[in-house]
Amino acid sequence: MPDHHLHNARLTSILSGIFLACIFGTRPLVPLLANQIGASNLEVGFIVSVFAVLPALVIVPMGRMIGRWSPRAKLFLTVFISSAGLLMVRLFPNMAGLCASQLIAGLTYAIFLVAALEFTGHCSTPSTRDGNVMRLSIGNAIGSFVGPAAGGALSDAFGYEQTFLILGATGMAASFITVFLIGANGKPETEAKSSGTSFKLLALPNFRRAIVISVLVLLAKDMYTAYFPLLGKQFGYSSTIIGLAVSVNALAGIFIRLLLPKLNGTFGKSAVLTGSFASAALFFILIPLLPQVSAQLAISLLLGLGLGIGQPMSMSETLAALPKERLSDGLGLRISFNRASQVASPVLFGAFSQLLGLASIFWGVGIIVLAGCFAVRNRAGGSGTASHP
Repeated sequence: MPDHHLHNARLTSILSGIFLACIFGTRPLVPLLANQIGASNLEVGFIVSVFAVLPALVIVPMGRMIGRWSPRAKLFLTVFISSAGLLMVRLFPNMAGLCASQLIAGLTYAIFLVAALEFTGHCSTPSTRDGNVMRLSIGNAIGSFVGPAAGGALSDAFGYEQTFLILGATGMAASFITVFLIGANGKPETEAKSSGTSFKLLALPNFRRAIVISVLVLLAKDMYTAYFPLLGKQFGYSSTIIGLAVSVNALAGIFIRLLLPKLNGTFGKSAVLTGSFASAALFFILIPLLPQVSAQLAISLLLGLGLGIGQPMSMSETLAALPKERLSDGLGLRISFNRASQVASPVLFGAFSQLLGLASIFWGVGIIVLAGCFAVRNRAGGSGTASHP
């Protein structure tokens, strides 16, 4: 692999880590701010789902459109605009401002995920793909770890609105990292005019499996991030403790990613994946039953270990399954499925919580993840590798 490809892959990982720290630093604050404004649990569910509404509707055609942009333009504009969207909460600290902020930040964040993974794929050969995806995944996990802890501490010190301002400004500054990418101004060499619809890519069995894994992991992570803060408030936790618990969950994801190649080689990919889902289901069921801070931090850590396995596997399998000339289409389709789930699940589980209480959210997610565990196991065709299930 040329040196500038490795340089670009590393910079993309750094940019992604900083940007995700800003995004995930605000995500646990969204339900808390909405609750402070006066939203019910059901309304909180709607507000949380707003983040994923536009990506669910338009990411597939936008995936085609952004395939014509240079990598530098895609990465810079998405980080800059999404971070600017976070600033709106400070300018308009009400329900309308919060919803508008989540619409803007959510759409451009989704496009960034497509652009970053696509660019990583173009910077990789079959022999370097898993390593570059792991770098990107670790950068994402570090950002997911640092963000909630920083957001919780900042909100206790300065308030929710000021924290959105600080993290939004940080993300806008980070967007200028793209200046240092080498040879990222032109259209990718492998990007060609695609034929047929994006949905035809679902005929690829490995791509379908990657989507199932991704949807299950994001469902679990989003429901934890959205509703654990409210449960934590019921338990009497401060925002700092809530942010710490969410960050511990992400920290475990970093650790397990480093061990993932060894785990796959020892136990086989199918066993590692199904085991991770089964353990995550168990810990979701335990969350409402153990209100002690120490117990919740331990559960957060163990839950993060389980959920940290699926996403890098899904990312690597997606790149391996898709033809390079269809990366934008396929990655857009993958994000579309992810966001459709993220739109529906907060509203659905928010309605459940209105009738059955917050505990029902965690028990429901546990049941779904357990069912997904069996689905993934049935689809798995052996131990495989990170690229070929």
